[in-house]
Amino acid sequence: GDTAFSNQEAAFEALSPSLQDFLSTLHAVHDGRAQFKAALEQVGSGRWEGKELPEIEPVVHPVVRTHPETGAKVLFVNPGFTSHIVELTRFESDALLSYLYAHSVRPEFVVRYHWKSGDLGFRDNRATQHSVVGDFGDHHRVIQRVTIKGDAPA
Repeated sequence: GDTAFSNQEAAFEALSPSLQDFLSTLHAVHDGRAQFKAALEQVGSGRWEGKELPEIEPVVHPVVRTHPETGAKVLFVNPGFTSHIVELTRFESDALLSYLYAHSVRPEFVVRYHWKSGDLGFRDNRATQHSVVGDFGDHHRVIQRVTIKGDAPA
């Protein structure tokens, strides 16, 4: 199955300067409990830096982060993990996040990769989003994933 990758630096740059400024003042709660619930139930817990993690805790990150290597500003919200924006009411947060989710995957920001057996891919999770394109019918999609520990978003 194919994977779509979306450039969050380009998505941020395409916003108006006023919206860029406003978004740069906001923080969002990222919650991976729903995404990883089945995996944690299957293995019981995980380990991170030698500590047992029986569950995943929500964390707060800036809505716009600065890439630590390039200095670029990137949108840092996604529908899979972002729960809400801290500084807004739930209604305001839901409306703004809906807009940002749709904006961040506009066709001009997205490339689609067609995997072949043996392919190896790298993506910078600090500046991209990805999604599975459901184009593999009744075949199994098998991927081995390694995540490299990153930095705290700033």
